[in-house]
Amino acid sequence: MDSVGVLHDSLKEKFKDLDDKFEYYFNLMYAVYSFPNIILPFLGGILITRYGSTYIYFFFGLLILIGQIIFSLGIFEDSIINVLMGRFIFGLGGECFGLPQNSMIVKWFPKSNLGLPLGISLSGGRIASVLNDLITPLLASVSF
Repeated sequence: MDSVGVLHDSLKEKFKDLDDKFEYYFNLMYAVYSFPNIILPFLGGILITRYGSTYIYFFFGLLILIGQIIFSLGIFEDSIINVLMGRFIFGLGGECFGLPQNSMIVKWFPKSNLGLPLGISLSGGRIASVLNDLITPLLASVSF
């Protein structure tokens, strides 16, 4: 999850030339992230079965990285189109990233002891969200 409040305020300042259209584009950022995830988890499961968890984990991670790079470049270039394109590509990998992770956990750990590794995996993601909420305001206040 994003630090929505900080992200909203920072982007509103950055894209002040959009005026009354900013709210539309801000919400569209979340829609283009979520849109691919209507069907992609189904396809992700098929891809894991066909190509294996490790390759698909790398693939979805690469999509996340590429999407974030495009998003960041869009911010620096003041290009809302690049921001939206980055969010879309980020969304292609974002929600599916957990599928191969869980598949690997099920494969590596005995079925009777899955609770702890799945819990640790989920906690790791939540820790990252908390760190994002703490660090994003600091980064947003730094001007380059």
